[in-house]
Amino acid sequence: MRGSRKLQYNSNSDLIVDPRSFYHMGKIGYPVVFDITHSIRKYGIPSADAKGGAREFLPVLSRAGIAAGVDGVFIETHPEPEKALCDAASQLCVYDLEEFLKPIIELHNVEVKYRN
Repeated sequence: MRGSRKLQYNSNSDLIVDPRSFYHMGKIGYPVVFDITHSIRKYGIPSADAKGGAREFLPVLSRAGIAAGVDGVFIETHPEPEKALCDAASQLCVYDLEEFLKPIIELHNVEVKYRN
């Protein structure tokens, strides 16, 4: 959702991702890439702090974005996310990436088949 200038946060410092924006951005005529790892950051909390991100939402948000028609996902990875120098709380372990991508790719293929 990078490039969108209208960002919303709730009282818990969560970024609010509105899948309708993917549709509107796609109508501009360029591929839409959803930055899922930054969308789970808890802003105002240092990214090195385990409370600075919510990794448990990575699968559901990525599937929602793909189902809403994004063309790709941006995912920060690290062999040991908790030791990453930046965005440690929201990175996916690089060794989990292949399994993480399998359902996303499968869902993307279905979405593209029925895309208007």
